[in-house]
Amino acid sequence: MLDAAFQLLREHPRPLFVLSAILVIPGVALGLVNSLFFGDVLSPTAAATQPFAALGRVFGVILPALLVWTCWFMVAFGALVWGASTAYMEGRDADPVAALRAARARVGTLVGAGLLTWLLLFVQFVAVAIVFAIAIAMLSAGVGLAVRGLRSPVASGAIAVVLGIAMFAVLGGAMLVLAGRYVALPAVIMHEPGGATASMRRARELARGSYRRIAGLLLLVAVLFAILWIGTVAVFVIGAQSQTVAKVLASIVNVPLYALFGTITAVLYYDLRVRAEGLDIELLAEELDAIPSGAVTPTTPTTPREVAP
Repeated sequence: MLDAAFQLLREHPRPLFVLSAILVIPGVALGLVNSLFFGDVLSPTAAATQPFAALGRVFGVILPALLVWTCWFMVAFGALVWGASTAYMEGRDADPVAALRAARARVGTLVGAGLLTWLLLFVQFVAVAIVFAIAIAMLSAGVGLAVRGLRSPVASGAIAVVLGIAMFAVLGGAMLVLAGRYVALPAVIMHEPGGATASMRRARELARGSYRRIAGLLLLVAVLFAILWIGTVAVFVIGAQSQTVAKVLASIVNVPLYALFGTITAVLYYDLRVRAEGLDIELLAEELDAIPSGAVTPTTPTTPREVAP
C-alpha cells in the first residue's frame, strides 16, 4: 500500500501538493505568529513572573486559534483525500477547487467526526496507559522480589530495561490498533453518505480484521515522518541559527509528507473495501453492464489498482 501511495503521488504531484500546501500553510502561519508575538510571554521565565498574562494569551488567543486550525486541518485533509481518490480511481489530476468544494459540502461531518474521534482516542489512550502503568508497577515489584536474590545491580537494571522496552512496545502496538480503527474515516466521509457517528461506525467496520496490517502501515508512516521531520529541523537549525526560522523552513517538508499521507488514506480505503466487500468485482460488473450489446469488451476494466495483500 505504501508503494502504491508513492506511485500515485509521483504520477499526480501538482494537485496533491497544492491541496497539501493549502492544509499546511495555516498551521505554519499560526506557529510563526505564536513565536514572534507570544514567545516571550510563554517562555518559562515570563510564565513564572507573569502567570496571568501567560494564561490570558493561552486561553484568549492560542487555544481558539488552535481550535480553528484543527477544524481547518480536518476539512483540508478531507479535500486532499478526495483529490487522491480521484487520481486513484480515474487516473487523472483532481481539480483542487472541486476537492475543496466537495470537502465544504461535508464540513460538518468532517469536523464533528474528527473531534469526536480525537476525543475518543484520547480517552482510550489514557485508559490503556493507566492499565499498563498499573501492570508495569505490579510486574516491576514482582521482578524486584525475584532478582533480589541475585544481588547484582547490573542484572536488575538489565531486567528492568528489557521489561520497560517490552511494555512500551505492547503499549505502542495497542495505540496503533486503536488509531487504526479510524484511519479510513476521512475517505469514508468524503465518499459515503452518513453523519459523524455513522461514518465512525463505518470506518470501524471496514478496519475490522485488518488491524495488524493497518498498524504496520501506520508504524512505517510514523517512522518516515519522524526521520524526515527531525532530520530537516536539525539541518535548518544548524544552518539558520534560529529555531523559529528553522521550524518555518522545515514546515515545507510537511507538504509532501501530508500529500503522501492523503494518498495512503485513499489507497487504504479502497483496499479495505476490496477485501471486505469485493469492490473490484462490483466495479467490473458495473462497467460490463454499461457496455452495449455486441460491443467489444475492454481488456482493462476501471477498477482500483491492484494492491498486494
